[in-house]
Amino acid sequence: MQALAPFQAEAQPDAAQGPGRRAIVREEHALVLEAVAALPANQQEAFRLKFEHGLTYRDISRVMNMPLSTVNYTIAQALNAVRTRLRGTLDLPRANEKD
Repeated sequence: MQALAPFQAEAQPDAAQGPGRRAIVREEHALVLEAVAALPANQQEAFRLKFEHGLTYRDISRVMNMPLSTVNYTIAQALNAVRTRLRGTLDLPRANEKD
């Protein structure tokens, strides 16, 4: 095995984690939080239980004392509202688009 030359062994900064990128991520996070805060109370609660706390739909159904189908609908409505609010601000694919 060959030894690395000094220029090959130097750590290279990760452009994805630079200060500019971190600032963008913070701004995007703030925009998402603002969009979630604008949701009706039941949508906001379901959204937060799912995406902040990681609960399953079944667990959310128990916590919010609502049928599973209503949880499904409520979260879908919340996601649509957040996407609509953020479209044009963030680069979001449409719900039916593939990556």
